[in-house]
Amino acid sequence: MVDSRPDFNSNLDWISRQILAAIHESDGTADTSEIKAITGVTEGTKVPYRLKNKLAPDFVDLMQPEMTDDGQIPPKVATLTADGEDLAEAIVEEEFDTADLSDDLENVKADVSRLAARVDDLENGSESTVAVQSEDVDLNELNRGVEKLLEQMTIMNDYLNEKHDGELREFAEEKNPDPSLG
Repeated sequence: MVDSRPDFNSNLDWISRQILAAIHESDGTADTSEIKAITGVTEGTKVPYRLKNKLAPDFVDLMQPEMTDDGQIPPKVATLTADGEDLAEAIVEEEFDTADLSDDLENVKADVSRLAARVDDLENGSESTVAVQSEDVDLNELNRGVEKLLEQMTIMNDYLNEKHDGELREFAEEKNPDPSLG
């Protein structure tokens, strides 16, 4: 069976993906005010624009409730279509998987920091050199391991930044304002 749905990774930006996930979290139906509150995207017309121009009619059905008795226009209500539900589930699942990667990335960064400190100690001729030499450790092998680890971290970093429009870079800058450390 061929999947006829569009590839959401190339067609939808992160806000559109978050909108679908928010509607999904609201049991498949949410108004624009609820979506803004869940996604945190509250500025301007970003949510209504994406609902109307990027997500409807393939992924959401839009309905404009009638004007209230006091003349107020209620927010539009978006309901996931069958394709929208499938896509929203995939987005939520992907976000969960990526969150797991973020934890792994933090662990790898900690390991690299420890290894870098050990390498610095070795290069500076500190007491660690004696301990390492007595364990018969090959420094070239250790350096290759550090380079390989850094290469893998770079790949994970690039992947996460691509998936989250650079949010990982912003997160890292908040956690570690010294650019020489991360």
